[in-house]
Amino acid sequence: MKIDASTRGIIAHTAPVKPKTFNDMEEAARAMKEQDSRRDSIFRQSMEAQSMPENYWRKNFRKQ
Repeated sequence: MKIDASTRGIIAHTAPVKPKTFNDMEEAARAMKEQDSRRDSIFRQSMEAQSMPENYWRKNFRKQ
């Protein structure tokens, strides 16, 4: 960062370099596939959890 001494204003600033998240495209693609499968798994689990009360009531009413 460069500051003007007389006005105490910033003359120039260079943002810090961000490190790369992935080394190559294959690694990034692999990470995206893992994320997709994780998201699908969570969705599937939530759907199963929502359908369980319905199945519970159906089974109990059929027995009586």
